[in-house]
Amino acid sequence: MVLYRYNKTTQKGILKMRVTKTIREYIEKKVDEKISAKYEVEKLEAERQTKIENEILETASKAALEVFAKTIKNAVANIEFLEIHEECFPTCYRSNAISIKDKCYVNSVHRWTTRKNKEVKEKVDDIIVTLELGGTRADLDKMLSEI
Repeated sequence: MVLYRYNKTTQKGILKMRVTKTIREYIEKKVDEKISAKYEVEKLEAERQTKIENEILETASKAALEVFAKTIKNAVANIEFLEIHEECFPTCYRSNAISIKDKCYVNSVHRWTTRKNKEVKEKVDDIIVTLELGGTRADLDKMLSEI
């Protein structure tokens, strides 16, 4: 695997690094690994909030279905010409009655991936520009360790 390749031409005797696709992928992978840890707390909080929201909605759905079935059965019990088709009862009631506050805002914990990806892209672009302007493998290793 080739991590970097130097151009044959030199400028004032300094070899310039040309960033290849392989180098870019390597840099993206390393930067993503380092930055992902920073957003792990937000990821866990977003998952916790979503889990609580889903549990509440699931409990409410079950209660709504029980009330629906009981109401239908009581209403039809004394009417001879109606029959109940329980297989047609709704299997789930989902509601927009509750939602996670500020979920759509950019600074919400639920947007952690957007912020992480933006930060990764900025760091990768900075590293690549530095390398193309005359950086070396040592510079690359130093920049990756500083993240």
